[in-house]
Amino acid sequence: MYDEDGKMVSEINFENGYIFSVNQLVEKMRKDFNLDILDMYNSSGLPIKVIRGTFNDSPVYFISTVPDPSDRFRVRMIIVDGITGKTISDKLEYPHP
Repeated sequence: MYDEDGKMVSEINFENGYIFSVNQLVEKMRKDFNLDILDMYNSSGLPIKVIRGTFNDSPVYFISTVPDPSDRFRVRMIIVDGITGKTISDKLEYPHP
């Protein structure tokens, strides 16, 4: 946060609770899933989204992308543990409207 003079008075640590860092996540996604999450789009030109959240009260990263341009309603959802870096889930699904 900043004061009225534009000087920083406090910071938010977005890494808090996440031992497995964003840089480690970038490498894992490249190595294990052939996804470059630093690029906003996958190899088919469709978006990649990365969201932090919790799963069973633990910090996780949710990664979603549409792997097949001919089926834009099917989404690949990957959940990675924010502490250990292990893949919790990797599913293709049709999200509910």
